[in-house]
This record gives sequence, structure tokens and C-alpha cells, in this order.
Amino acid sequence: MDLPSAVLETVARIDGGIVLDSRSNLLAFGAILQHLDLTDVFTESIEGGRTTAAISASRFGNVLKISADGLIFFFRMAGVSGTYKRENA
Repeated sequence: MDLPSAVLETVARIDGGIVLDSRSNLLAFGAILQHLDLTDVFTESIEGGRTTAAISASRFGNVLKISADGLIFFFRMAGVSGTYKRENA
């Protein structure tokens, strides 16, 4: 990605999704992602619009959901592939 880190940090603070293509080109930020019903692929209870959007978007590519509390979720193929905790968050 050919963006100064200050620009990327500012974009990351904006509510909504950040969409990159397979070459890490920035396609959109602040994106509101539309999604279909996920009960067919994700049977657990889903809490929150951001989680629902992340799971739905992961049908098309890898997704990171980063929360203000420091939790980082990695979604792949409509499932949680990993959960991480940022230090000093």
C-alpha cells in the first residue's frame, strides 16, 4: 500500500469498512457493507453490525475486524479463523 502512515491511521479511525483489492490498493473507506442472511453458514449468535458485516465480507476475501478495545478478529470463508489481543490497547 502506497500511503503515508498518517493517512492510513486517519482512514482507519473512520467508522465503516476499509476495502482493499488483492494488491492492497485502497478501494474504499468508511464503507457500509450490505450482507445477506448468514444463518446458513454461521449458526452461532452474531452480535453487532460490524461482526455481521465482517463475516459476510469474508465470503469474498480475508477480513480483519479491529475493535477499539484491542481485540482483532480474522474472518475467512464466513468463519472466525483467529482472535488476537493487541498489546497496550
